[in-house]
Amino acid sequence: MKQFKLIIAITCLVSVNGYCQDMARKPQVKDMLDEDNRVRIMSNMLARTGGYLTVPSTGKIVLVLNAQTKVEHDKIKIPVDEITKFVKLATSIRKISPKESMSLVTEAKTEAGVGVVIAVVDDPRLPTILVAPESNWAIVNVAQLGSKDVADDILALRTQKEIWRAFGYVMGAAHSTGPVCLMKTVLSLGDLDTLKPKTLSPEPFGKITEHAKRIGVKNVHLTTYRKACLEGWAPAPTNSIQKTIWEEVKADKK
Repeated sequence: MKQFKLIIAITCLVSVNGYCQDMARKPQVKDMLDEDNRVRIMSNMLARTGGYLTVPSTGKIVLVLNAQTKVEHDKIKIPVDEITKFVKLATSIRKISPKESMSLVTEAKTEAGVGVVIAVVDDPRLPTILVAPESNWAIVNVAQLGSKDVADDILALRTQKEIWRAFGYVMGAAHSTGPVCLMKTVLSLGDLDTLKPKTLSPEPFGKITEHAKRIGVKNVHLTTYRKACLEGWAPAPTNSIQKTIWEEVKADKK
């Protein structure tokens, strides 16, 4: 009986090994598509769809106010765009003149359609991050992220990380159990620099999404430019492909 079991075990191992070797010899789909094929497929898809657009949100948004000048506005915009891309929440960013930090968030919270406010300020009186989760606002303070001797790229990266972290805290994420995430204990700039990720990990996204529902911040959705044209809300075309689709749909409706 023992010999029989041993024979069965050996047979299974040989079969599995042979299957693995066979699979290794078979070209994978991504390997079968050379660069020319990939370009052609992407071009055909773009010609049919016109690319993708974000469907306008009908709920509240996460508003980021850039009220400082130490970090370039384009650098501040990066994590805001990433929040929309990865967490699928509607966001908006606005560059404004520096003013009293607390009035920034309290005034913005009274605006129609604003669910959460994150203000990026330069105020030596405040800590690095100030969060009021029950009032749905947070402040990121670049004044605490480095002296004037700190290189611009380091200051920008620190600020981007802290915008993500402030977003996480105000949206109910708290600390993440994921091994690679920005939502970890930070007690110094050294701790912040040691964190290698530049965004949150997916682990706290569920908590963020649930919190967003509670406060009325809606998920964003993508659709094709062609569908947006058919539905009548597409913006004016920005390239020749979109112009062709725009004119085709317009002609079909006549």
